[in-house]
Amino acid sequence: MASNEPEKPKSIKNGITYTRDFEVVEMSDLSPSKSQSQFAVATSYSITTNSRPRTSRKKSMGRRFVDSFRRVPGGLPMTGNHGYHVNDDLPDMGQAGGRFYDLRAANVRTANSALARDLKGRHLQMIAIGGSVGTGLFVASGVALYQSGPASLLLGYLVTGAIQFCTMQSMGELVTAFPVAGSFSAFSSRFLDPSWGFAMGWNYALQWLVALPVEMISGALAIQYWNASLNPSIFVTIFLLAIVGINLMGIKGYGEAEFIFSTVKVTAIVGFILLGVVINIGGPPTSGYIGGHYWTDPGPTHNGFKGFCSVLATSSFSFVGTEIIGLAAAETANPRKSLPSAIKQVFWRIGIFYIVSLLLVTLLVPYNEPRLLGGQSSVDAVASPFVIAVESAGSTILPSVMNAVIMIAVLSVGNSAIFGSSRTLASLAEQSHAPAIFSYVDRKGRPLVAILFASSLGLLAYLVNVKIHSEIFDWLFAICGLSSLFTWGSICLCHIRFRRAWAAAGYSVNHLPFVSQAGVLGSILGLVGNILVLASQFWVAISPVPTSPTDQPTITARNFFLKMLAVPIVILFYIGHKLITLIATGGMEPATVSARDQALSYISDPRFSQEFILPGTANRDALTVCYADLGFKPESPAASRSTPTVLFIPGMFGSRYIGGLLDPVARKFGVRVVVVDRPGMGLSTRVPLSQRLSTWIEVVPPLLAHLDIEHIALVSHSFGVMYLLNTLHHYRDMLHPERPFVALMAPWVDPAQSKLTLWQMAQYIPTPAINVMNRITPAFATSGTIFTKASSFLSSSISSISGGDGQELSFQEINRKKLATGYDLPRDVQLELGPMRMKKIFEGDTTGANDEALQCLRKGDGSSWGECDDYNVFVKALVSAERQKQQLEANSEGHAKLKVRAYFAESDVMIGKEGQKYVEECWGWQENTFDDVIDFSSATVADTDHDSVMESIETLEKIFKDVKGSLT
Repeated sequence: MASNEPEKPKSIKNGITYTRDFEVVEMSDLSPSKSQSQFAVATSYSITTNSRPRTSRKKSMGRRFVDSFRRVPGGLPMTGNHGYHVNDDLPDMGQAGGRFYDLRAANVRTANSALARDLKGRHLQMIAIGGSVGTGLFVASGVALYQSGPASLLLGYLVTGAIQFCTMQSMGELVTAFPVAGSFSAFSSRFLDPSWGFAMGWNYALQWLVALPVEMISGALAIQYWNASLNPSIFVTIFLLAIVGINLMGIKGYGEAEFIFSTVKVTAIVGFILLGVVINIGGPPTSGYIGGHYWTDPGPTHNGFKGFCSVLATSSFSFVGTEIIGLAAAETANPRKSLPSAIKQVFWRIGIFYIVSLLLVTLLVPYNEPRLLGGQSSVDAVASPFVIAVESAGSTILPSVMNAVIMIAVLSVGNSAIFGSSRTLASLAEQSHAPAIFSYVDRKGRPLVAILFASSLGLLAYLVNVKIHSEIFDWLFAICGLSSLFTWGSICLCHIRFRRAWAAAGYSVNHLPFVSQAGVLGSILGLVGNILVLASQFWVAISPVPTSPTDQPTITARNFFLKMLAVPIVILFYIGHKLITLIATGGMEPATVSARDQALSYISDPRFSQEFILPGTANRDALTVCYADLGFKPESPAASRSTPTVLFIPGMFGSRYIGGLLDPVARKFGVRVVVVDRPGMGLSTRVPLSQRLSTWIEVVPPLLAHLDIEHIALVSHSFGVMYLLNTLHHYRDMLHPERPFVALMAPWVDPAQSKLTLWQMAQYIPTPAINVMNRITPAFATSGTIFTKASSFLSSSISSISGGDGQELSFQEINRKKLATGYDLPRDVQLELGPMRMKKIFEGDTTGANDEALQCLRKGDGSSWGECDDYNVFVKALVSAERQKQQLEANSEGHAKLKVRAYFAESDVMIGKEGQKYVEECWGWQENTFDDVIDFSSATVADTDHDSVMESIETLEKIFKDVKGSLT
């Protein structure tokens, strides 16, 4: 029987695409607005839900097929398992007033793209290894060999490869931190300038839009290697239908196709390398051993330094597509896990597939080989040095095999052309840089309109039958010739700006999911290298290299623009957007970011969404633990071990977002706060109720070790006390040896001890009735606007209901004033945070919270409270253990008492005065029964109720002072 349990993400990072971009210090001068509060940061966030699938009557296959092309409801983003995100809180693209470019809204939209996240690690590995291996390597390298000679060819590819390595490392760091739609074009808007982002986005989209017909023409011409009489339009149709069909299969179709294409290309290159070694050593049928003969006759170089510069353009073209893995990040199931390993493959691709294979080409084919200039175009397989090499060995079959590989490479590039252009167009639309229709994403996560538009450009390939198709081909090729240099240079510059902003915001590289091996220096070298390559092509454009033995090149406008057409196109895009923006805004600054956006920025900080994986054992699978790492940020593992740290354990419906308002207070006091989604809550792995407590006890030590935390203070709220006391029982030595501290905020007690009629009656409610909440809360959370309004009402009124007499208003206002004046959290932002926090809580897995009600009421399976089943017995056992610990200390006078602080609400309908009295009696407060080893005190916080006592700023200040040991 199918389970009704919602499928849990394999990694919480599947659902968290937010990473913060700080517009502070150095970044402020590049922001659209220079008058921003500290919360007016450019951000992107993803708000996900693990709601249960809706039940409906099963539709026919035809209806399901038709429905799959409908727009995803509300434009909602899709998770890796095709669950929907909730984006009611996402800013409107017109929110800034209509005339201004809203950078924050653009960042939100690109981070919450509706694209499906179905690419797996194996897809990324093959795309990274063989995705950019195409006609640039197989064919265009032949002309480059003729123009430069073998030494210059290898040196040119080595230089470009080094630049590309630095660029890919920079991109890897950016896309793992920001796995957003549009990738590098979105980065340019975010880190540099929206107008430059517009230019880079359209430059990249145009590059791939024209690449599609170019590759279709190339594929059709490749067929003529076997039969020149065939009409190439037939094969244009076949190739175009195949590529469009693959892309209409969604990201899975693209991933599987590229996996197959790349496998073929990689196999072919490895085979060629092995064959090339054999041919070089054994020699062709007409001669013997070749060795390095062609490096001396006709020689190692040709056309001097100018020849070397001409290679740089060809080698740059050969690496086009390497960066496409960055676009794939927004459609990868777990980008922060898959992308780093894929990025690291770049070194081996450059080293083996390019350098080694080209080294063998230079050993097997002299640069003056006439066939290198025998192609009809720059991607004609007839001129491929790889085909020429195997032909020279006397083989009649292998040249056809290599031509087939080249044809597959052409199809692969065409496939990538639709993917790259459609995803970039969709991202541009989400940033308001392109018509909104391009942001249309259907229910299968496909940018349908963008795919169809990109595919329509493939119809230009039918110009292959026109007599001047070579001329058309050359101009189309010129558009995309050098455009990649702008993309790569922008990636490097974005990385430099990102690192400066990251450091200015107080973060270190240790907080990044992936760190560039080349670092900022590598980005600087990559940026300078791309600029120098562009400059060298300007020289070659005004002083061309001969393309044949009889060629006497002269500078003409045609030749110049064939080389440099990408430059004026980029400049036109940039200046055009800048002028239009200035005209539209009248030179005015955009309005200050709204309180709602500031609240979204605050609650979407990546520190609220950290992940830890507890490895599996023989008795259970691996567990995902989601937690928030708030307050003070240690700079290093050593600093982490010495930083005062609180493990905060919230109550029922406990969520890491409960700690939202603890963050600014803890940060000011220099205290680190870790708030964990207990197993079964939020985005942590669900476990049965009967195993939840034992699982929690198992999780705590490795989680703290993972965070380099040596000692902690324990603080809980409400039912979290049960987990706190059990943690204290098992891991007393985790408390700081000099200032062991525990704080209990509104600690839950057995209904029999609180003597509240409400909870005593609740014990008679049938268990199935309580379990109904497991269905109600997910439905409530997915009700969109209704939920927002209801949660806003509940968050502002629940305390008034329980507190009565209007006390809540004065208390909340006092709290808000303290946060606004003492901790830089504006009042209007706090008001927005209320419903947002509730929504975040209910968007997670609430089953664990719902069935913990059974534990609270001591009902059903798993109702045990573990070691604290009886408070009185627990405290006595704790006191006995503390006395034994004191006796074992070498210097008993130096033994630090366990400091326990209890804070109760003035009006608490969950615990009541009897419950408070019971807790105080158990800890021996009035009689000072245990004061030799335990320093216990209790306080009632005025004007608070069960929930609001947890956010009393005055109480939090006392707790954090105690944690630091600063109270006298």
